[in-house]
Amino acid sequence: MSLPAPAFPRPSRFFETGGTQESRDDQGEALDLAMETSHLVWWDWRIEENRITIHPAGPCILGQDGMPLPTDADGWLDRVHPDDLVRVRESLEACVSGGQARWDCEHRFRACGGQWLWVANHGRVMKFDEVTKRAVRLIGTTQDIETRKRADEARARDSALLTHIQDAIYCLDTDLNYTYWNAGAESLYGWSATDLLGRHFTLRIPPAQASAHVALLRRVLAGETFSAEIECPARGDSVVWADVQAYRLQDDQGRVVGVMTVARDITQRRREQAERLHMERQLAQSQKMETLGTLAGGIAHDFNNLLAAILGYAEIAGALLPEGHPALTKLDKVTSAGKRAAELVRRITAFSRAGEQTRAPVNLNHLVQETLSLLRASLPTTIALEPGLAPGEALTLGDATQLQQILLNCCANSAHALQGRSDGHLFVGVESLQLTEPAPAQSGSLHPGPYVRLRVRDDGSGMPPEVLTHIFEPFFTTRAAGEGTGLGLAFAQGIVAAHGGAICVESRPGAGTCLDIYLPALRQNSAATASSPTCADRAVRGAGEAIAVIDDEESISLLAQQALDFNGYRATAFSRAHDCLERLLDRPDAFRLVITDQTMPRMTGMDLLKALRAAGNPVPVLILSGYARGIEPTELIGLGRVGFLGKPFDLSALCREVERLLHPPI
Repeated sequence: MSLPAPAFPRPSRFFETGGTQESRDDQGEALDLAMETSHLVWWDWRIEENRITIHPAGPCILGQDGMPLPTDADGWLDRVHPDDLVRVRESLEACVSGGQARWDCEHRFRACGGQWLWVANHGRVMKFDEVTKRAVRLIGTTQDIETRKRADEARARDSALLTHIQDAIYCLDTDLNYTYWNAGAESLYGWSATDLLGRHFTLRIPPAQASAHVALLRRVLAGETFSAEIECPARGDSVVWADVQAYRLQDDQGRVVGVMTVARDITQRRREQAERLHMERQLAQSQKMETLGTLAGGIAHDFNNLLAAILGYAEIAGALLPEGHPALTKLDKVTSAGKRAAELVRRITAFSRAGEQTRAPVNLNHLVQETLSLLRASLPTTIALEPGLAPGEALTLGDATQLQQILLNCCANSAHALQGRSDGHLFVGVESLQLTEPAPAQSGSLHPGPYVRLRVRDDGSGMPPEVLTHIFEPFFTTRAAGEGTGLGLAFAQGIVAAHGGAICVESRPGAGTCLDIYLPALRQNSAATASSPTCADRAVRGAGEAIAVIDDEESISLLAQQALDFNGYRATAFSRAHDCLERLLDRPDAFRLVITDQTMPRMTGMDLLKALRAAGNPVPVLILSGYARGIEPTELIGLGRVGFLGKPFDLSALCREVERLLHPPI
């Protein structure tokens, strides 16, 4: 048989017995009000009679007021949504056939107005047939749940969106226990919802940071909105950068129920920003160093002119005095001090030159011995110097001045770390070794091969890891303001890299520092003698050759003129290159040699040289300069006999260069 539709009895019928009529009426009105406010319909379905009794409020709830609803099964089932009909029939049959005493089913129902409403049915079998065991009477309620269903769908939709959104979203209750944790949060922080739901917020926060995070969330619960880019702890002691926003959650009654946090992963962006900032700082540093180099070059030019005059006149004065004269020792002191000053200027300008420096075999044993002799006079007596030299010759191909500068700087850093110690030890040693496999280094690369290692070790204060990672950065220093520039190890890094070497540093707070400089070893059978150059110079005398001397510094031009005259030449001094050029254009053979300063106003030494060659004059030219950064060796190709001599210079070196240009070897 076809199943009849559920009928809805008037509820007051269930209260017809007991009490007075007035009390029964009051109960019926109260029940009517309850049904109206809860959108409930009462029904009574007499199954054998196929009769449905419905509470009068039903039509109002399920459709237009006053419109009749079907009272037979087929008419009622016609109102069930086609997609739900099979499920409704099966659930009713299961109840009516005696399989179960309750009927619970949600489905869509077409109200009298034609719209589809979601309803929830809850029924109970009141009587079964004793023979067939089928239900005879079923009573129950039907409730309009359209609003709840739409809310459930919205919540499900929102939940799906939150689950699949890439941003990390999590919620906490007022006790700061996790109530929600989406897939984005799991991806960002590494914790799963299973790990955290129902657990306290501080479970994933390091203990040292927990109190600060809890205080922040308490402020959010109090109504404060939080928004910031912060470094957040993640699982496994790692950290991520996130753009975090936290809001207070309230229910529909305005009660505070917790906190919602939305976090977007910005780790990559922060890394890119840090890299960009690092590159900007490197560019600024490069520009700063270029400016310093330009400034150093200008100062070096002027200072070298002064030193050239001091050394030159001291040498001339010494040559004019008889042997054994007491003033000779004083002049030797002047010459020695001037040469040290010239070497200092050379070291300064070496840092600002872009080209390769002069390389020669360097015996690092000798370098350490010379450096320690310089250090002993400047270090406190409380610091014990301990040398350690390698057996035989420890040779490398490099610039001895630059390598000594590195060694002096490293020793100065160790001495600073030993301040306040009454028994400090500073070890400076050399060792030849062979690397059989690549080794790690803080600066540069260590490949297999022969090396000479310079080691500077102290038992001073040492450095923590966060300082150790910055020691090669320009202008980074741990000293007080005015006590250090922070350039020492930055320069050392560049010089060692240019020599094909590497630097390794080990340090711990309170355990001192050990700095190793690895330089490629120079095989002795392929190295030239690494001893100091001889000081013996052969005498050079002229034969009255006419020489032009040009320098805008009158002291330099007069010095060169007097030195050349003293050595048998016939020199003429000019303060302007243009005046000498006019003389040679008028008389091309007026001079056998031109000696000119490079840096002069209006016309440089190179300009003069090119003008002479353009006029077809092949006269040899010797260029002097205290800072010749603008001259490249390739510029001199094809310009005939040209020499170069840096300021300051020995007069004997000047005369040798003059002789080489005047009488070149065949």
